[in-house]
Amino acid sequence: MEPSENQPLDAEFVDSTGNHFVVRLAHDQSDETIPSKLLHSWIKSNLPTDQISSIVDLATKTFEDAEYANEWLNRPNPATDGKPPIALLGTEHGFKRVETLIQRLAYGIVA
Repeated sequence: MEPSENQPLDAEFVDSTGNHFVVRLAHDQSDETIPSKLLHSWIKSNLPTDQISSIVDLATKTFEDAEYANEWLNRPNPATDGKPPIALLGTEHGFKRVETLIQRLAYGIVA
């Protein structure tokens, strides 16, 4: 199993041997070994850099502290189903969900 460009990889990291990563695929719970070079290439081509940049900028402006914004984006949050808000990026729905959450916080809407 090799990830292809612009294809979601629903998997969790299991282990790394240096030149390879072992991931557990969500659809059948099988372990697959992927060469590091291929995985890094896939990540680079699929990383939502525009979304990350926009959300980091919005969070930094909202919290008025870049370090705190980074910590907040990377900390599990009940409002994002216990996941770090940054983990939701990569889809338009996830992006809008995090953007709306930050905007609500900016206006003091917590519920």
